[in-house]
Amino acid sequence: MRLAKAGLRGGVLLALLACPALSWAQPGPATTPPPLTFKSLGQPPLFKPYVAGSLTWNREGEERLGGVGVVGLYKDLVMPISGAFGVSAEGYVGGIGTAGSQSGGWDGGARLFATSRLLFLNAGVDWNARTEKADFILAFTPYFRRGGLLGTGGNFRIEWIPGRGH
Repeated sequence: MRLAKAGLRGGVLLALLACPALSWAQPGPATTPPPLTFKSLGQPPLFKPYVAGSLTWNREGEERLGGVGVVGLYKDLVMPISGAFGVSAEGYVGGIGTAGSQSGGWDGGARLFATSRLLFLNAGVDWNARTEKADFILAFTPYFRRGGLLGTGGNFRIEWIPGRGH
């Protein structure tokens, strides 16, 4: 009996080795499919430009309103995804309105900020070309919702320049 079982096992093993088509393997594909291609999202840009419009409230002697356009450039100094720390440089130009005896005129200058988009804070220096004076500036820039106020990205910024009596 033992001999019969051993012979049966040997016969089955011999049949499987001799006829691979009888084994339960997956058949190979008839043609090799082309490799999948993926478009890389790439690296984030090193410099991130931005533009903005701003309503200004100058309190130099008498209060008066104005408006400026802002063009700037931001660069992350740590991991870009965190937004923890970076620098921004921007220029602005516009006009200020009349108030009482003071006539309206132009306003412009440049700013350099140490920026934390994570904490919504900017601190830096503001050089005003009209007064030819540089002052410390602190700004708070909260983001209301993803996509901005107009759906294309944006924020709201409150600036404080203590050296100008703000």
